[in-house]
Amino acid sequence: MNEAPIGCTHAEDGRLKAVLAVTVFDPTTKTILNWQIDDMVSKVVHVHLMHEPNHKPPTAEEAAEQMKRAQVAARTQKNDEVRIESLGSKTVAGVQVEGVRRVRTIPAGEEGNELPMEVIDEQWSSKALSLTLLRIDDDPRRGRTTVEFEDLSLSEPDPAVFAAPAGYKIVEQRQVETTVAP
Repeated sequence: MNEAPIGCTHAEDGRLKAVLAVTVFDPTTKTILNWQIDDMVSKVVHVHLMHEPNHKPPTAEEAAEQMKRAQVAARTQKNDEVRIESLGSKTVAGVQVEGVRRVRTIPAGEEGNELPMEVIDEQWSSKALSLTLLRIDDDPRRGRTTVEFEDLSLSEPDPAVFAAPAGYKIVEQRQVETTVAP
C-alpha cells in the first residue's frame, strides 16, 4: 500500500489540505486498487486486474550476455569516480540494519561545475527483511532527500486498511500486464 500527497486543495474553511493518492497492490487477488482522497473529486476506486505473462528464466548464455552488457555499460559510464564505504550497523524503527554509503564524484567541468561535486547515497537495509529502512540522497544539484521508516510493525495488518473506503464506487479497469525482472 502506498499513500502519497499529489497536490493540495482548499478545504471548506479556506485552509489548504493535501490531496492523497492511494494505491494498493494485492498479490493474492492479483489486483491493484487506486483512489484519491479529496472532497473535490468523485469517490471512485479503480480496480485493475492483472495477469502475469509467461516468464521463463534466461538461459545461461542470455544471463552471461546480460552481465557482459552491464559491465560494458558500467565501464563506459561518465568519468565519475565512485567510492563505497561500509557504515556498520545500527537500529532503525526497531530493526537491525547495515549501512552502505556510495560517494560519486563528478569531475570539474562535467556538468558545468567549476569544482568537483560529490553525490552521496546512503542506504541502511535489513537483510532479514530484504528492506531498506533509511535512505539519504545528498546531491548538490537537487538537494538532500531522506526517506525513513519511523514505525514498523511485523504483525499481520488489519485487512480493512487495504480495502476501498466506504461510500466509494468501484470501477473495474482493463487488465495490466506485469513483468518479472530477471
